Amino acid sequence: KAPAAAPAAAGAGVAVYEIASAALDRRSYRGLRLANGLQVLLASDPAAGKAAAAMNVAVGSMSNPEAWQGLAHFCEHMLFLGTASYPDEGDFESYIASNGGSNNAYTDSEETVYFFDVGAGALPGALARFSDFFAAPLFTESATAREVAAIESEHSKNIQSDGWRTEQLLRATRGVSGHPYNGFFTGNRATLRDGGGGARAALLDFYGEYYRADQMDLSLLGPQSLDELQRLATEQFSRLPSRPGPPPADRSCPDSSSSALSSRARASLAREGQQ
Repeated sequence: KAPAAAPAAAGAGVAVYEIASAALDRRSYRGLRLANGLQVLLASDPAAGKAAAAMNVAVGSMSNPEAWQGLAHFCEHMLFLGTASYPDEGDFESYIASNGGSNNAYTDSEETVYFFDVGAGALPGALARFSDFFAAPLFTESATAREVAAIESEHSKNIQSDGWRTEQLLRATRGVSGHPYNGFFTGNRATLRDGGGGARAALLDFYGEYYRADQMDLSLLGPQSLDELQRLATEQFSRLPSRPGPPPADRSCPDSSSSALSSRARASLAREGQQ
């Protein structure tokens, strides 16, 4: 556990929290809560050869609209396909690859996680691109129609897996009728209507409802100092939208304490450290 110290002001509306760590842990940590509600865990490791980041968004496939099965997964795919500042669809992945890194994302039942690692010196550019996923994705009509083929391909691969078919069978038969757990999480060409029939409007509605800073947790790891990591986080992610009103009722991680921040974000950092 990481008991929080009293928040200390660190710029307009930014609260800073101390994070407890093991005596033999070579990393140093700091927790932040930005003015827009985004929770951040920073980890400075002077011995790290790379930097890494992960963003957890507290929405997943159990929040799919009944009429749009697979929409959360589809939204995850679409965030990689161009943003306002970096409209070229392959810009983020090209930048990461050219700087010795890797990236990926996954949609779970109640969360969606995006992550990357990259050469330490390339972290500022990577974060500029990464933050635009959550501030200004384009959701272009052409990409919307085209990316359905990738969802269909993933579904075709999944149905060859006994484990995947068993999981889908359990969801369909063991859950309470009408519960979101019964849904079709991955989606396919049919449930997403070939990317037409209002698919783009459904994506925009879903993104607008759930992709808000107070629904997100960010973790950053690198050889940079904690002050430098804090500067990067504040500079790039303070612009994420924080919409008025309470979070959606099905938020999976309602505890916004520093201890909760630490446990959720540390899990992301641990996964990144294993890459």
